[in-house]
Amino acid sequence: FCAFAHDIDQKFLQLGASQLAPTGEGDELSGQDEAYRSWALNTFKVACETFDIQ
Repeated sequence: FCAFAHDIDQKFLQLGASQLAPTGEGDELSGQDEAYRSWALNTFKVACETFDIQ
C-alpha cells in the first residue's frame, strides 16, 4: 500500500535526509482528502517548528 511513497522515503533516508513527519498515506476509497489535509497540516507545523518559522 502506497509503495511508491515508501520507496521514495527510503531512498531519501539512504541519501542522508531526515523526515520532518511520517510518510503520509491516502486511500481514495477511505477519505484520501481528509488524510492529506491532516498530514499536510501536521507537516507544515513541524516544518515551521524545525526551521524556526513564525
